[in-house]
Amino acid sequence: MSGKELAEAAGKEALKQALKEWLDEKLAEFGWWSLKMLAAGALVAGVYFYLIATGWHK
Repeated sequence: MSGKELAEAAGKEALKQALKEWLDEKLAEFGWWSLKMLAAGALVAGVYFYLIATGWHK
């Protein structure tokens, strides 16, 4: 391999690594927000069903 080919291969590898790290970060961030939204939805549903069961209505 020539120096140019080695440089291109190293650049491609660095780009792959950077893209993988960025995607991992975004997936982790999405997961955290998803967990928060599920918890908030469960809380709202619980309060709604409690109010319905105790006689509250529209």
